[in-house]
Amino acid sequence: MAARKKKPARKKPGPKPGTGGRPTKYRPGMCKRVLELMKAGKSQAQVCADLGIHTDTLYEWIKKHPDFSIALKNGTTLSEAEWSRIGHDLATGKTQGNVAAWIFNMKNRFGWRDQKSLEHSGPGGKRIKVHFTGDWGMLTGGDEDELEGDDA
Repeated sequence: MAARKKKPARKKPGPKPGTGGRPTKYRPGMCKRVLELMKAGKSQAQVCADLGIHTDTLYEWIKKHPDFSIALKNGTTLSEAEWSRIGHDLATGKTQGNVAAWIFNMKNRFGWRDQKSLEHSGPGGKRIKVHFTGDWGMLTGGDEDELEGDDA
């Protein structure tokens, strides 16, 4: 009886050469989960914990998956809206809570500030020249003269 030839072993499909690393945990359905969590006011750190990923992974997914990036941006808006609702409820007495903690949260998570500054400039960022022609009395209530602005 003739000896049987062994079939060559099949190679298991693996990552493409040069890609290496662990397979991604990313799934398109995670976008929906991100929106759900953030609509409830959760932070990006809380989203990462829920998805079982590190913040570095979150930022990589933002770069690699446009749908995930959009979900996170929309989620941030939803989260701010939820926290704004909470603040409204605190201000109107609908609910009670720690107002200072709410303010601290809004400033740190959403960039809220007590005051905004606005700077005006002329073309090319140069100073605006203002020429005053008239009576200084106008500045104290007189109405017969006008201010003329010249931004040249």
